[in-house]
Amino acid sequence: MGGRQTRIEWIAGWVAYARWLLARSMARCAERATVAVAWRLPRYLVYWAAIRLGAHATVGTYGETEPDAMSFMEALRRWETPNDRR
Repeated sequence: MGGRQTRIEWIAGWVAYARWLLARSMARCAERATVAVAWRLPRYLVYWAAIRLGAHATVGTYGETEPDAMSFMEALRRWETPNDRR
């Protein structure tokens, strides 16, 4: 057969590509919807969530950490990892 594709293989390749495009566009739509909801949240709720994140990242095992010396990404990492106090 060499390097030639059969008609079935060619169609299967295009079907796989179409599925990938559909999944990609659905993921983008889901992200856009999430961002749209996030931008419409009340300001006080977002402020409270930020304070809660910082508080969680500086208690329990991380009790000696100063909130001013910690980065936002470090606080998110600590939120996602299990801690002895939640």
